[in-house]
Amino acid sequence: MIQKLSLFQWIVLLICIITCSVGMYGVTVYSSLNNVFKEMNYGAITRGSNILNLPEISKALDSNIKIKDPEWIRSLPLNKTNLDTDEQISVIVGRKNVFILEFRKQLSENTFLYITYTYIDSVLIGDVEIANSDISLTYAKEFYRIMKSENGEQNLKESLDRTYWFSSSKGLPTLQLTKPNEILGYLKSYGIDSDWIKEKGDSMLYDVVLNRWFKHGSSRYSQNNLGNLRMIPDELFK
Repeated sequence: MIQKLSLFQWIVLLICIITCSVGMYGVTVYSSLNNVFKEMNYGAITRGSNILNLPEISKALDSNIKIKDPEWIRSLPLNKTNLDTDEQISVIVGRKNVFILEFRKQLSENTFLYITYTYIDSVLIGDVEIANSDISLTYAKEFYRIMKSENGEQNLKESLDRTYWFSSSKGLPTLQLTKPNEILGYLKSYGIDSDWIKEKGDSMLYDVVLNRWFKHGSSRYSQNNLGNLRMIPDELFK
């Protein structure tokens, strides 16, 4: 004869089912974050359902800018980076898992040097650029990627033009150098060479961003174990 469950027993059973379901969901999420940048991105975009209790990225990396949901794309300048007054490190996050590390140095009133790392699908891509624009080409391209995914936008040039006009105080750049020989030639008068660029890129990636995340965010990964991640450095980083 089958015994009927009491109300108390039903409540206990329901609690057990919910606990097991939450636990299984947590295991699934944990397994999906198979590199440190997926982990940081989870800390950047997750609201309410942060089952792994990872810190909000602006807090972990020390930025005064808080992310509001939903955001198309957002730049988070970092504090206490021990840089010169004309230099800045920012983490840029947005929809569609956009995640950029950006070092910016103002070379003159209207010209900037950008060193960026862009995370896309378990690959970290390094780039260097000089432009008379206060947003980088990397930023503009990632915003295009968001718009294309969200709205089916197809024309890259038109999207970049709009992004520069709306996001940059200087409009479309008339100077934009991305080739290593052009960049090094332009920087020669500033006493900047490829070793300096590599040092700044490494410092941004390892000493600032990853070091802060490992200290305040992740205990799963480390400088020696970044997880399932492939790096494609810019030629000037080599």
